[in-house]
Amino acid sequence: MRRNKLVREFNQRFHMPTPPSPQWTNSDILDVRMRHLREELDEIRSALAAGDLVGTLDGIIDLQYVAEGLAVNLGLPIVEGFELVHQANMAKVAPKSHRESRRGTMWDAIKPPGWQSPNLRGLFPKEAL
Repeated sequence: MRRNKLVREFNQRFHMPTPPSPQWTNSDILDVRMRHLREELDEIRSALAAGDLVGTLDGIIDLQYVAEGLAVNLGLPIVEGFELVHQANMAKVAPKSHRESRRGTMWDAIKPPGWQSPNLRGLFPKEAL
C-alpha cells in the first residue's frame, strides 16, 4: 500500500522509529501518538458539528496518518492486517432490526453465526509475541 510507504517516509524524515518488524518503542512516542489521535478525533467531531466537510476530510486523513504512523513506529504489519480485517468484515451481515446491533442501529454490520475473527496473530513472528 502506497500510503504506508509515505507515512514511513515521513517518520524516517523526523527520526521516529521505523523498525522492520514488530517491537515496542519508546513510551514517550506512544504517549504523543495517543494524544495526537485524541486531537484528531476532536477535530473531526468539531468539523462534523460545524457542517464543515473540508475540515471533516482533513481530520479523517490526519487520523489515518497518525494511526498508521503508530503502526510504523511499532513495526506492525498494517497493510497485511488491514486486508485480513477487511476479509473478516466482508463476512459480516446487516442486522434485520436495530435490536440485533450492539450499537442499537440499522447502520451496522454484525457477526453472523460461525463468523471467524481475522488471525492477526499469524502475522507476527513468534519472538515478537
